[in-house]
Amino acid sequence: MRRNLILSGNKKGNVAIDLIVIIIILFTMVISTIIGYTLYEGIYPDLINQSTGNAEAIKVTEDIHTNYPAYMDGAFLLAFVLLYIFVLVSSWALNTHPLFFIFTIILLTFVLVFGAIISNSFEEIVGEGDFGMVSVNFPYSSFILNNLVETILVIGVSVALVLYGKSATGGGLQ
Repeated sequence: MRRNLILSGNKKGNVAIDLIVIIIILFTMVISTIIGYTLYEGIYPDLINQSTGNAEAIKVTEDIHTNYPAYMDGAFLLAFVLLYIFVLVSSWALNTHPLFFIFTIILLTFVLVFGAIISNSFEEIVGEGDFGMVSVNFPYSSFILNNLVETILVIGVSVALVLYGKSATGGGLQ
């Protein structure tokens, strides 16, 4: 019995599907984080004013306000790196015929277009009002999503190299 360790089920042409899943996960994570922090920024002054008699509550509220961007941006970067490693390992575990490399390049082109659309959507979302001011607090997330096409290209090429660059005897799980 043969097992394939990939993100997209039992398919061998996983580069495009895996990249789209990664893009959607990361985009959703960043937008949720920015919206959450924007909402917290809105209620932060009220929380401080209501907690005037309780020094512990003020300290916890200030700690959350101070540490939230760094923790969530770090969590985003960790998720990005782990997903990248997972896709590389799952690509290595597949035995794929080199003929499919042509289809991979064609699908990677479509994924790059999808990534450009997502990147432009992110720029439009954070370019408006409060989201733009808040997104400055998330440098890793903003950098990766603002440069999503280049990021996808690096991931796609490295996955294609891992997927098709192994020798006929040495790669993949049997």
